[in-house]
Amino acid sequence: MAAEIKNKPEVSSLYILKAIFALVVVAIHTPPLEHVINSSLMSPIAVAAVPVFFAITGYFLYTDRREDLVPRTKKMLFKSIKIWIITNIVYFLYHTAMGKILYSSWSDVGSFFILGMTNEGILWYLYALVNTLIIIYLLFNIKAYKAIYFLPLLGFITLFLGKYSFLLGSEETILLDFNFLGCGLPYVALGFCIHRYESVLLKYSWLDLTAVILIFNWIEMALLGSLADQYWGRFFFTMPLTGAFLCLAISRKEYGAESIFATIGKKYSGNIYYFHFLIIYIFRVVIDKVLPFTSDFYQNVGFILVFFASLIVAQGIVWIQDRFQWDILR
Repeated sequence: MAAEIKNKPEVSSLYILKAIFALVVVAIHTPPLEHVINSSLMSPIAVAAVPVFFAITGYFLYTDRREDLVPRTKKMLFKSIKIWIITNIVYFLYHTAMGKILYSSWSDVGSFFILGMTNEGILWYLYALVNTLIIIYLLFNIKAYKAIYFLPLLGFITLFLGKYSFLLGSEETILLDFNFLGCGLPYVALGFCIHRYESVLLKYSWLDLTAVILIFNWIEMALLGSLADQYWGRFFFTMPLTGAFLCLAISRKEYGAESIFATIGKKYSGNIYYFHFLIIYIFRVVIDKVLPFTSDFYQNVGFILVFFASLIVAQGIVWIQDRFQWDILR
């Protein structure tokens, strides 16, 4: 998605993984699959969607040439900042055109500075990525290279300050699930570590391990549901599952090379993520104000309509950039 760089190794299976989770993200927000994908059976996969994108970024960030880490991270950082600014402007203009007053309360202002979103929930990912890359850039700049190998621990620490805080007698909060501390840093670092120790990790059967970890996710969900009625946000086994998905993909690096899914993952998945909610808004406006009789139709095929409309928009954005030799929104 946002922070990939040129001259990275071609791993078609990772592009397919990106395409699959782009589909999952759209399914989370559209009928009729939103109830299916958010069900107890599919929830662990849905929850892992954004962490997978962070981990793939970390995988491509890694290089065994330490002298390349600072410029590599800097390049990713500036590209992510540009995408975050552009997408916020696009959604700001849309909401303004629709007559929605943004920043009408201090809560709205806080959402922007804490989560980095212009009243747009999905953009927290980009802000978390920007903050994550700033911190990693600073660490690499002071040559604290080994610090990144400890950052995945943040994923577990923030869980005990959030979802599992009831064990400490505190009220749970979801804030740590949607920022750089709880999701950005630990999962980018996870992808980085997986690339670093790839040769060791690929000695294992990741298809079997992924299945086992998924079962543990379901057990964890059942326990949380009975103890604290907690189904939102990341789980303890979200990080192992995210790592398993990544390892499963890189164990079959050439899988799906030149396929449509690989192309979607490589060229269009980012813009599908950034703008699919804009497509959803447009469909809702059209249905509510122009074609109310199509409401039932949208409820039945909304996922298909939104995904393919988002794909067309993504193709258009990439085509324009290719035509003018830009490399901004990818």
